[in-house]
Amino acid sequence: MATFLILAASLALSLPAAAQPVPEYNVTIYNLTRDQPFSPPLLVTHNADVSLFHAGNPASPELARMAEDGDNGPLASLLASLSDVYAVASAAGPIPPGGSATVTIRGGFPFHRLSVVGMLVNTNDAFFAFDTVTLPRLRFEREGFYAAAWDAGSEADNEDCGFMPGPACAGAGAGVRSTGGAEGKIFIHAGIHGGGDLDPASHDWRNPVAKIVAQRVR
Repeated sequence: MATFLILAASLALSLPAAAQPVPEYNVTIYNLTRDQPFSPPLLVTHNADVSLFHAGNPASPELARMAEDGDNGPLASLLASLSDVYAVASAAGPIPPGGSATVTIRGGFPFHRLSVVGMLVNTNDAFFAFDTVTLPRLRFEREGFYAAAWDAGSEADNEDCGFMPGPACAGAGAGVRSTGGAEGKIFIHAGIHGGGDLDPASHDWRNPVAKIVAQRVR
């Protein structure tokens, strides 16, 4: 009898463990500004070795493209090619002031970090970002974060509609850059000052500009 019990235990130990489902998250991005639509935000789950940017350093060409034109395609392609990234997802469309969008994305240890980024489109090169936060560990647990507006430093902040892609300029500046006078580094954005075509009373902001809520749903 003892032999049988030992054999049964050995067989049980040899059976493969049931595969655990990859954690899934609903991430909701809220636009807290008065009149700054967001480009479709880009979300990425990754490990601790990935960071979208470093304050005080130049923006990558892919991040600069997103911050100037709201085009997250090059940045998404770059991130998707990295072995330290698990998943990349984008909101279906822009987020208007006072609006929100929810995006579903998967991740799990060691890819349990989340980064979110999007452009403030009535600007030259402003973007909001929350870089490298830890996702909720337990099912139905929620975590909330606030995101500031950053200046990519890749385009001059001339507030000229000829260089801004947003609805305040009817998209006139999409794809057009003004690099003369660009700061060349990423820093907290100084806002809209009224030196060009934008009215600060409508288009300026105070940080934070976005709230991000992540909930584990599986």
